[in-house]
Amino acid sequence: MSIIFMRPAIKKDIDQILEIIKNAKSFLASKNIDQWQINYPNDDVVTKDIMDKVGYVLQVDGNVAGYAVINYGHDNNYANIYNGEWSNNNNEYVTIHRFAISDKYRGQGLSQKFISQIFSHVYLLGHSDIRIDTHEKNELMQKVILGNGFQKRGSVTINEDGNEVHRFAYQINL
Repeated sequence: MSIIFMRPAIKKDIDQILEIIKNAKSFLASKNIDQWQINYPNDDVVTKDIMDKVGYVLQVDGNVAGYAVINYGHDNNYANIYNGEWSNNNNEYVTIHRFAISDKYRGQGLSQKFISQIFSHVYLLGHSDIRIDTHEKNELMQKVILGNGFQKRGSVTINEDGNEVHRFAYQINL
């Protein structure tokens, strides 16, 4: 049985995290999804995530198997929602960004386990309103999001390395 848990990302994880992101970019490109196809996320972004203590990894048997960012509080990208609305006007929500699972672990149900770990972590810190977004063509991630209890709320415009991109927005209240 594998030992699986979430922990804060540290500097020595950067190479493994960047490999996961590189493979995720290739996977998205192979599906004709233009998400993450510009110079984002990159080494500088991941390093800043770690320095800001918002980057987390899913560890499986000593290996980094996934990466995500957990941000607390207001996110300017989520200030305006189109074709829908948030379930509340709470400014004390949590956002999940840059969620990716290593291609070595794809298809093993680790996305659900990682999100479950994130839910527990966030809840223990006193938060219950969680938001996430993904590309309109990223059906696999949409399935992961909806399969974990999130509800689609509309669309948001995200600033991705200076480029404005539209994303489907989701929310769950634990």
